[in-house]
Amino acid sequence: MVQSGFPEVLAPAGSYESFHAAIAAGADAVYLAGNLFGARAFAQNFSEEELLHVIDEAHLHGRKIYLTVNTLLKEKELEEKLYTYLEPYYNEGLDAVIVQDYGVLRFIRQHFPGLALHASTQMTVTGPEGASLLADYGVERVVPARELSLKEVETIKKATQMEMECFVHGALCYCYSGQCLMSSMIGGRSGNRGQCAQPCRLPYTYKGKNGYLMSLKDICTLESIPDLIEHGIDSFKIEGRMKKPEYVAGVTAMYRKYTDLYLEHGREKFRVKKSDLEELMDLYNRGGFHSGYYFVHNGPEMLCTNRPNHAGTKAAKVLGQKGRELQISVLKDLSKGDVLEFPSGHGDYTLGKDWKKGERQTILLPKNQREKKGAWIFRTRCNALLQRLNQTYVNAKLQEPISGRVVLKPGEKAVLELRFTGRNGTKTVIRVKGERIAPAENRPLTEEQVTKALAKTGNTPFYFETLDVKLEGDCFCPMQQLNTLRRQGIEELEKAVLNGFRRTSADVGQQDMTDTVSDLEKRADNTAGNLRTSVLAETLEQLEAMWEFLESALESSEMEQSLRRIYLDFELFLGKETPEKTREICRKFQQKKIQIFLALPHISRGNLDGKLKSLLLAEKETVDGVLIRNLESLGMLRKIGFDKSVIADHNLYILNHEAKKFLKEEGISEYTASLELNAKELSGLDLTDCEGVVYGYIPVMESAQCLEKTCFGCKKASGRDEMADRLGHRFSIRRVCTFCYNVIYNTDPQVLFSEMDTLRRVKVSSCRLHFTGESKAETKQILSLYTQAYAQDPVWPENLNYTKGHFRRGIK
Repeated sequence: MVQSGFPEVLAPAGSYESFHAAIAAGADAVYLAGNLFGARAFAQNFSEEELLHVIDEAHLHGRKIYLTVNTLLKEKELEEKLYTYLEPYYNEGLDAVIVQDYGVLRFIRQHFPGLALHASTQMTVTGPEGASLLADYGVERVVPARELSLKEVETIKKATQMEMECFVHGALCYCYSGQCLMSSMIGGRSGNRGQCAQPCRLPYTYKGKNGYLMSLKDICTLESIPDLIEHGIDSFKIEGRMKKPEYVAGVTAMYRKYTDLYLEHGREKFRVKKSDLEELMDLYNRGGFHSGYYFVHNGPEMLCTNRPNHAGTKAAKVLGQKGRELQISVLKDLSKGDVLEFPSGHGDYTLGKDWKKGERQTILLPKNQREKKGAWIFRTRCNALLQRLNQTYVNAKLQEPISGRVVLKPGEKAVLELRFTGRNGTKTVIRVKGERIAPAENRPLTEEQVTKALAKTGNTPFYFETLDVKLEGDCFCPMQQLNTLRRQGIEELEKAVLNGFRRTSADVGQQDMTDTVSDLEKRADNTAGNLRTSVLAETLEQLEAMWEFLESALESSEMEQSLRRIYLDFELFLGKETPEKTREICRKFQQKKIQIFLALPHISRGNLDGKLKSLLLAEKETVDGVLIRNLESLGMLRKIGFDKSVIADHNLYILNHEAKKFLKEEGISEYTASLELNAKELSGLDLTDCEGVVYGYIPVMESAQCLEKTCFGCKKASGRDEMADRLGHRFSIRRVCTFCYNVIYNTDPQVLFSEMDTLRRVKVSSCRLHFTGESKAETKQILSLYTQAYAQDPVWPENLNYTKGHFRRGIK
């Protein structure tokens, strides 16, 4: 086995059994979570005691442990829990943390300076500008968005020289990771807090097409390993912290095998066996595999629309049915304990004995169950494979080779010297002394006896590869004395190896976390007279409605006095017709001292970076600032020297004061209050520089996939459509073809018109109305309702559904 360390095979572990299986199967590193702040809250995860043991065990075997702290942290969690949570792992020698929250990133850099920082895929890093921004903050490794092509990953690598950790196998989210609020808004289980309910695995209807329209196949890049390596990927990340140990073992072993094959023999001799691909299919697949986004931008071939779960592999075919007896033809050797799924989806069948390929078998079906002649029967559990993986990896004994030398001489203390060379080449030598050796009166010790006694290393991390026994004279020594010598030596060796990883807690302590108290007390008194208003428009029709409302309605006087800013979607400045009309209306607003800001794309990819830069330069005189939705836009603005105001939208998440500080240090002047905090939690943050969204259909997904393309083919034209879930709830969809992504909006708008007093108490700087697909008439109606609410007379039509989002209920 090649132990090059490049590329790293990185395995998941949701339990100790999975960790053990991953190490046995050849993983260079394992990523896992403790009992807090992990993005798989429903995995078994590790207690503090277990995790400390796992860190040591990994280091003894020359592997690394990366701790996932990849959720968003609320203010109290960051202030009261994060330091004490991380400190023991930091001291033990934890190799790295994977983070999503900007505040967590800033906090760890300050309080645990010796700990490596990896940016989670939840940060939605899509290009070199965003990655460079993180590199300046001490991040050494990026897990880029899974939607990137190999060329885009290579571009980031070459531009930043950062390590690239990329997913190579397992489940794919439909949404860009970190940009999904669907589970949160529908059921209160936030994906940003590790509690995703996987709404993308449910059935939907789009323009008459029914099925699991957002359920992506699992990614499998085994055959693409040469391309992944040659494009600069440093770590092959396997998804699956919710999977069983056998899955972790099987997938890890397969990627270890073929990574080593390429490193030893190169591309010319690199071939993946069909049987190995089928083994991976037997472990888990959703209607087949796909190579992910590395070679395609999106497409229907990436989805399995007829089922969202494990599909298994073809095992038999229905020949016919007589009454309850189902006759089948066996397509492959099957084992006792294998599970077959009936084609109709009604139940399954567990084999009570082995079946051979080519045999005809009969299964007795439940009463009234019918199966179609010619239908395929799939095996969803391969019992022989699972048993083999258990025996080979899950229950494997893990020991490292050591060499030893023992010297026994009558009248002197026994001496045992142990030598260990780690997988990274580090050498450790220890020397221990035992009790004095007595001279032999009858039968002296033999080398064979001493060797047999010392070689019994049992369940320790080591075994003797070589053992030199030197007897200087006729020696007598009880076996118990030799056992004690061996135990003492191995304990000292283990201690010496692990001491090389130990740290002491950083000098920067928790007292520094209180430096925000004075900041939180410096809040302006927002009264009804100075609570401001901002409006975001995605269409020219909405912009025209805003101007007409402001000019004609008597009731708009309150609106005109409070309106300070209008955000205009970037697509309003593209095309042949809308840009000039947009600029004309913008000039009218600016004459009234109302600012015009450009709302940049939700997703910005490197291959479209030039288009975005050109847009900013073209509209430099038109706009007073920009609203950004991703780190890539922020990094790009810094690169071009943008000198106007930059405001962060709600999906640059701010759940704690450290996150605000991070963005402020990067040039953000104002923020958007988090949509996942309730009023009480918001009141614990300084919101005098934050806007609160009081109206709007909230974006719950941004996806590189396109439902239109999946169901009917690419139109290459931006537009709006709808999809419906199994309960009939309708979701608006926006196709952003300019930058090739879809935005899916919540079923009902978030409306906080009845919460104006509370918004004043939590001291937001202004209230934002976010228009998406509303018509001109609907836009004017919402403006009128808001004006009444602003004047403390809130009303809302009974026939219009709405939600308050998390403003009252919050998230766990």
